[in-house]
Amino acid sequence: DDDIHIVFSTDCSGYQNWQAEALAYSALMVGQQGHITRIVSNCPDDADFAMMRRSSYPNYHVHITPKFSLDEGREYFPYYNKPLGVDHWIKNAVPAVSQSVVVLLDPDMVFVQPIRPDGVKNKDYILYTGHRKKSEVSDAVREGHPVGQQYLIGSGWVNFKRDLICGPGSPCTTVSHDTANEHYA
Repeated sequence: DDDIHIVFSTDCSGYQNWQAEALAYSALMVGQQGHITRIVSNCPDDADFAMMRRSSYPNYHVHITPKFSLDEGREYFPYYNKPLGVDHWIKNAVPAVSQSVVVLLDPDMVFVQPIRPDGVKNKDYILYTGHRKKSEVSDAVREGHPVGQQYLIGSGWVNFKRDLICGPGSPCTTVSHDTANEHYA
């Protein structure tokens, strides 16, 4: 199914060039469908963009972003690359993003099986450690029901300044630790 677009964010370092191609090659080896886009940020003027665009994966794209700094006059901050890079890609991608499923990976990941919008074929492969019955957990993506992998931060983000991050009155400001761990960790 070609209705999936996999994206990941990197800088221009040789190390992340290597990671990008390892990810792309593993996608090719498992028969991953759809497009893969590498979002590249913080590049020097003499970066080898032609080399970055070469890949073993046939539907591979590279999207170059500007350097990101939210505060004028402040130093570059690398952790802005992923959220602002993805935002820049969605707003400026050529061709425009038209797939109904977008998968956000890290560059150090590799594929061991294809990612499918309708989930894995063998549901025994779903690792779930929450409080719901495993039969109630779905790995199929549909509108209003994103799918994600547990992240080591857990519910720690509940202690962040959510009014500042999400905006006053945002639903994210009322999420409890239990709900965060079950649905957003």
